[in-house]
Amino acid sequence: MKKKLASLFIVAAIAAASVVGGAISAFAGTFQEECDTVFAHALKDVAAAEGLETDTFGISREPLYDIELNQLGYLYLIDAKVSHGYALAIYNDGVFDVTEIYLDAENPYKEYDGVKIYVNLFMYLVYEDGDYIEVASGEKLSAEAIEETRKNAFYSDADAESHMVTSYVYYTERSETGHDLSLRYPHFIGRGEKSSCVPTAGGNIIYYYDRFCPNLIPDFEPGIMYNDLYLYDPITDEVYPVMETLYDYMKSAKDGTNIDGFKEGMEQYVNEKGYTISYNSCMLLGRFVYNTAKTNLDKDYPLILFLDKYNITTNQDDHEGKDFLQSYVSTTPHAMVAFGYREVTYVTESGEKRVDKYLSVASGI
Repeated sequence: MKKKLASLFIVAAIAAASVVGGAISAFAGTFQEECDTVFAHALKDVAAAEGLETDTFGISREPLYDIELNQLGYLYLIDAKVSHGYALAIYNDGVFDVTEIYLDAENPYKEYDGVKIYVNLFMYLVYEDGDYIEVASGEKLSAEAIEETRKNAFYSDADAESHMVTSYVYYTERSETGHDLSLRYPHFIGRGEKSSCVPTAGGNIIYYYDRFCPNLIPDFEPGIMYNDLYLYDPITDEVYPVMETLYDYMKSAKDGTNIDGFKEGMEQYVNEKGYTISYNSCMLLGRFVYNTAKTNLDKDYPLILFLDKYNITTNQDDHEGKDFLQSYVSTTPHAMVAFGYREVTYVTESGEKRVDKYLSVASGI
């Protein structure tokens, strides 16, 4: 009778996911929220230098675009009662930043109703009826002038296939809970010609279960116990032949491996080692259910994640009221394994409660 390999839980597709210190999450905060955050802090600093209280200010927001008509950020109009100003908060080169802020200056786009374009510092255009118009002169740009302008323009990263995003969470209170399947979990990446994300994810799962199912990897021990927690070895050559075998069994190719190929390859491998394997799902009506994933991770079941797109995020707490988040954002399909979860709860400076939820992953990249 074959021994049973503890269940793996298959996530068929996730619309968007992301990661903290080896962890996966929906990116903390929307585009608008991140622009609002950097603007609020810039406004606070500028107002403090003038001896003003921002509580009395009236603020409105309008979208701002790059020269390719992709959203770049926001134009903030500031009513400081005794004066009027504006600020420009943008997302450029992977960073949310306020590039210009004035408490006593005329909105440069005031006379125009078209699409507001921010080219670069002190360079403003609007797009109306198919024409680019320079706001300072009111003149339409020629095709040659537009091409020249493009050379020194800010560009939104919104449509980039992959890019970095940095942001901050400012808080007055912070707490963290979570669960990890081991003190250090498998996190190998593929190497050589037979290398792709799905067999790599399968190899990390086999490596994890070899601790419980002897000889999944023949004559091998994947780690050691440390203070009642398991510590997987970070580097070992024994796992790479496993990944190469899975590559063949899953019929992998440069175009990738689908879920059925993954399951068939894993089943063939574990059956040869005298075990069986079973699967379940964390999906409901085509959507990923975080609480189901969390419940299964609490049972020490790893998750294989098949992703349409994803964010890999590191969260660094400076213990002085600020978390620094850095995310690698990709719109390409990928597979990786979750070995835990983490939830960070904040009370923000505005008094609002915010909870960021992460899955701790071996990203395979």
